[in-house]
Amino acid sequence: MSPNEFNVLIVFEKADTAGKGLVSKRLGISTDYADCLCKSLLRKGYLEALPGRRYRLTQKGLSALFEYLSRIRDELKRKVICYDERMEMTRLRLAKLRKMEEAFQE
Repeated sequence: MSPNEFNVLIVFEKADTAGKGLVSKRLGISTDYADCLCKSLLRKGYLEALPGRRYRLTQKGLSALFEYLSRIRDELKRKVICYDERMEMTRLRLAKLRKMEEAFQE
C-alpha cells in the first residue's frame, strides 16, 4: 500500500464517511487522484462503497491503518532511543573536554 493510500485511510478514520471531494481537500490532491485512490482501496477491501459516491473504512482498512501507525510508533521509539544515546555520548565528551580545559588552565 502506498503512503498516499494510508493518508486516505487516515482521512476516513477521522471523518467516518467521505467522498473524493473531502479526501481531495484534506490531502491537497486533485479530485481525480482522490477518486483513483479511493477506488484502489475499495478494490483491495480497505473501503466500502456507500450510496451517494461515499466510502467508509472497513475493518480490514482499520486494521491496516493500525498496523501502519504501530510501525511508525516503533520506528519513532527507535529514533528517540538513538537520539538519547547520542545525547549521552555528547554529554560525556563535553565533560571530558571540560576536564581537559580545567587541567590546561591549571
